Amino acid sequence: MSRWAKIKETVRPYLKWKMLLVFGVVWIITTGWSYVFIGIGLSWNISWMYKIGIGAQIFFWNPLINEKILTIPFSIWLYVKVFKEDPREAKSHQEKKKIRKELEAANSTASNCGEEEVFKEKIGGD
Repeated sequence: MSRWAKIKETVRPYLKWKMLLVFGVVWIITTGWSYVFIGIGLSWNISWMYKIGIGAQIFFWNPLINEKILTIPFSIWLYVKVFKEDPREAKSHQEKKKIRKELEAANSTASNCGEEEVFKEKIGGD
């Protein structure tokens, strides 16, 4: 398996609309508030709000600070808490469901054969 295929397989469970929604909410919690502060501060001439928003944006746009280090793990944590599913286990869950259906089909076929044989033995038939 190539390196890109491994990366694609790792990232695929996180590319759902639910994860995008959670990421947006977390982004607003971690960074978006400063944009709101800048907008409200400029439109209503609230200097302290504008200064705090600008200060936060200067901090977040600093090359040494990466707010995604906080945003991405918090998004994954919130996704698991809100939707009660871990995106990393989504593929294995689908595979388990498929295997379970195959086993149930095989068991029903095997159990039917076994029941007929037991029934014939009890009746005394051929």
